[in-house]
Amino acid sequence: MPWIPVRDGLPEDGAECLVICIQTDGSIVEMFGYRQDGRWLIEGDESPARDWHVQSWMPLAPAAKII
Repeated sequence: MPWIPVRDGLPEDGAECLVICIQTDGSIVEMFGYRQDGRWLIEGDESPARDWHVQSWMPLAPAAKII
C-alpha cells in the first residue's frame, strides 16, 4: 500500500495505521497510531502532551486468514 500524505486525506477515527512523524528535534520516525476526536494518538507515546507532526499515513491491511 502507498503512503498517503495528510494533505490528501485522513483515516477514519479509530482506524489504526502506520504513520510517519517528525519529532521536535527534526528526526523522522515511523509509529503506529490512529485519530480520535480530530487528533492523532500515537501508540507507545509516554507523554499525552507530546505534539506529533504526522506527515503521512498508511492503513494497516488485515492479516491473511490462516487455514
